[in-house]
Amino acid sequence: MDTVTQNPQDDQSLEAVSRGVELPPEKFNCEPCRDGKRIRITNDRKSSYFGKSFPCPLCVSIEERVKATGVPSSYVEWNLDQLDMSKDFLALISEQINAGESVVIFGQVGRGKTHTAIGLLRNWLLEFSQTGGKYKPAKFIYYPHFLDEMRKRMDSNNRDDGKQYEDELAGFHLLVVDDLGAERTTEWTKERTTLLIDRRLREGKQTIVTTNVM
Repeated sequence: MDTVTQNPQDDQSLEAVSRGVELPPEKFNCEPCRDGKRIRITNDRKSSYFGKSFPCPLCVSIEERVKATGVPSSYVEWNLDQLDMSKDFLALISEQINAGESVVIFGQVGRGKTHTAIGLLRNWLLEFSQTGGKYKPAKFIYYPHFLDEMRKRMDSNNRDDGKQYEDELAGFHLLVVDDLGAERTTEWTKERTTLLIDRRLREGKQTIVTTNVM
């Protein structure tokens, strides 16, 4: 998934070339995105990332990058240093994420599970979202909202829309599923959850899950 640059000025440049105007070499402060602040990462039409753009990891603030994953605006500045938790516990789960593993964070309501997950997500974006010239996107979903979206899409006339959404979530290199089990469990919710999590595990994708279900 090599970076494919995207910049609104590209269309203007093409128009100038079509008129036979010779343009001076362009200079950019950020070469990967050509100062457009967004990047496309694939031209492969079969990829779940095709047609989508993401914040440039080199010139966009970490807060904006965290927000772009789906984290609510009021949470984007959350980090692990703000937590009043055991340093050994935070070091352990950080090591697991750094090693490419998935983690499940469980506990009672109000114990900082979501804060911890967002802190791990933030660190991952800073350290691992770009390696070897390749960009790896991440996504944050609130579990009840995920189920609502699946119902809406699968109840529509186009049943493939639900599958497309699941394919998209399955494809992210890191997926944070917040508050799993917050909604009443049914056979349908168990099926949807199992399919998504199991698929990600089989494909070697990292997942962070928070839940108060023990």
